[in-house]
Amino acid sequence: MTRRLARELGVVGGPAGGLLVLMWTVLAGLVLAHVGFRTWRVPADPGYGLGRDRGYGDVYFTVLVVWVVLMCLLLAVRHRSVLLAAWATAFGVLAVDDWFGLHERFGVVIGARLGTTSGLGELVWLGGLALVIGVLLVVGHLRAGGPVRATSTLLMVLCAGLFVCGVVVDAVHAAVSGEHWNTVALVVEDGGEIAVLCVVVSFLFAVTFCGHRPAPFAGRWRRLRPAGPGPRPR
Repeated sequence: MTRRLARELGVVGGPAGGLLVLMWTVLAGLVLAHVGFRTWRVPADPGYGLGRDRGYGDVYFTVLVVWVVLMCLLLAVRHRSVLLAAWATAFGVLAVDDWFGLHERFGVVIGARLGTTSGLGELVWLGGLALVIGVLLVVGHLRAGGPVRATSTLLMVLCAGLFVCGVVVDAVHAAVSGEHWNTVALVVEDGGEIAVLCVVVSFLFAVTFCGHRPAPFAGRWRRLRPAGPGPRPR
């Protein structure tokens, strides 16, 4: 199933696959540096800590999101697609929210107003953003067709992975304390977000620059579904 999904994303071999390996290699270095800093303070630069505002991981994440926005805009112009322009907007909002820490700031405010934790306040803030942007994407998705809709379908699947790492794991992380847990949780949360975003970049790179055309959902389902029995003999 994983290899089939990778083929649908266009990241099995070729330039897009090589790009994904290179980006994951950078991520692996950041994870090792994060664990080393949190455990032994080696390297000594606190910027290597994942989850640190304006740290190396944060900058890397922002660069990847900017690449996603630019490729979505290029595809939107190429296909004259409002849906792909909406995807560019969605990732642009993600970049602004992450870089300026809007979910953390508003999470504190919303949590105080609701009499709950800042972690739940962040869920309310991010849920509101997801609702507004999600409605726009779903409406545009249902009205689109062909390769644009197929591309949007896979972006939705990948964004579900971003949601799990960035929202669900973050909420659990906020509710549990402990030095060793914080180290591991940051790898799963921030490292997981970057890992999924690397796949998004590689997928869009394959579509934008390598001529990859993702299959429509119906065709993809037929390929993933196990073959049924042959015709019955008479």
